[in-house]
Amino acid sequence: MMDAQTAINEIIARKAANNPMTVDELKALANSVDVSTGNSILLLYSGGVGEVTDTITGYRKFSSGKLTEFLSNGSTVKTIADTQISKFLESDDFIQALGNAANSEGISYNSLYLGIDENGTRINNTSFWDEASARLVNQHTGDFRLIMPHAPDGSVAVETEIPTLLHKTIQPGQKVNGIDLQDWQNRYNAEKLLSGENAAKAELVSLIRATSNADLADMSVGRDATGKLYLDTNSYLGRALGLPAKEIPAGIEVTRLASLSDMHPTDADMARYVKYGDLLNKAGLIGDVLGTALAIAQAQHAYNNGNTNEAGAILTAHAGGLVGGFAAGTASAALVAGLLLAPGVNVGVGAGMAITGAAG
Repeated sequence: MMDAQTAINEIIARKAANNPMTVDELKALANSVDVSTGNSILLLYSGGVGEVTDTITGYRKFSSGKLTEFLSNGSTVKTIADTQISKFLESDDFIQALGNAANSEGISYNSLYLGIDENGTRINNTSFWDEASARLVNQHTGDFRLIMPHAPDGSVAVETEIPTLLHKTIQPGQKVNGIDLQDWQNRYNAEKLLSGENAAKAELVSLIRATSNADLADMSVGRDATGKLYLDTNSYLGRALGLPAKEIPAGIEVTRLASLSDMHPTDADMARYVKYGDLLNKAGLIGDVLGTALAIAQAQHAYNNGNTNEAGAILTAHAGGLVGGFAAGTASAALVAGLLLAPGVNVGVGAGMAITGAAG
């Protein structure tokens, strides 16, 4: 495997010799550039995070890519941006060479570089970035953390990275969002036998989005007057990544990353959480957050139907099963209490949960 600059030098030398590389030669060169990230925690990301800021486009307040840039330290926590292949694919020399080769051969540059057409619609999973992402996931030997609560259908994450994860050869003990990768693959393969490959993939993608959202449930973010981003790493995800605890400086407006509406499951979410409860229970705090969201919805349904005792029983049973116990003052307790007592949750259910918590 070669580094980015060595590969760039080959492009420059061929151009100087008036013998520029073809598309196929550039593909072969890219596939020889190092993509390794060592035994770090690898952050994969896609889509936006936080509240929707544009209802037409679906854009959200923060970019998951910007968040992972903040969380990455280039050593124990990395993203694809820390790899030689990323430096190569983003270099001006490569981009110019690919543009010239695409034009000469009558091939769309966007389809080659990003796998999309002129309208931004995905048309293939064999672009330079898709191939690099697949190699990255396949060769990574450490754990994965997926920051993609709203990964768009058709994105590299959904079409390449997650499928590669579900098929890759696993290193012993590798985890994805705190759950053994082997468990993810086992559930995917079982679902594939029952419902087919496309349905199985859709189920696991939805579940990964949910665990990604739960990962961010107690993390806050803010920007100062210059636009500089700050993240509160004194949070579940910050601790899971082994990052130093840094809180957002005083005077900066703070926003919770996981929007409240995201934490209230739809009927499809509820069915999914029940179906995959055994898998989510292996995720510790993430399982607590998603389980609490399910308990809220179930209790709310009972409360709305006038069954206050049933609502209280659901919450009592759920609270007793949380990691460390709801009344033990754990991070889990603080998180789920915040979800239950936040605006948008029926005050009757929220009060019931508060009483449950006080009762232990």
